[in-house]
Amino acid sequence: MPKTSDPQSPVVSLKAIARESGTAVGTVSRILRGKDQCSEATRQRVLEVARRLRYRPNLLVQSMHTG
Repeated sequence: MPKTSDPQSPVVSLKAIARESGTAVGTVSRILRGKDQCSEATRQRVLEVARRLRYRPNLLVQSMHTG
């Protein structure tokens, strides 16, 4: 089930996006952070799956990584 920022909806994991898009979790992570130099087709596929599943980044986790 897709995870969203809605507390009653489950959170969408990078693993779910990777499974749906046929890519690796690391590739999904890099694409969603805008740091991957993959093919345009792969990038578009990952972004479309993320949009369809209503992926929302976890801001708490992001702030822990960036300080």
